[in-house]
Amino acid sequence: MEDIIIFGSSLFNHNENLIRVFQRLRKYNLKLNPAKYNFLRPEVVYLGHLITPEGICTDPESKDADDVRRFVALCNYYRQFINNFAEIAKPLLV
Repeated sequence: MEDIIIFGSSLFNHNENLIRVFQRLRKYNLKLNPAKYNFLRPEVVYLGHLITPEGICTDPESKDADDVRRFVALCNYYRQFINNFAEIAKPLLV
């Protein structure tokens, strides 16, 4: 498992969600490496997007052609699991 992103509408809600995730990890005997994790970050870069309290936007530091190709490959993989993917997804303009 690479990434676990936990969020909440408030600090209290975030902490409740964090506790639930830790309980689930413990239940299945999954271990975390504390050196690799960051807590209470106000913004996160994930899958080429910058996620902030204001919303989601494209990460300004990852706009090269290889990143776009990787994203399209990721979409192509997951389309088999999403009904009506072609109707839902908007065309990507390069």
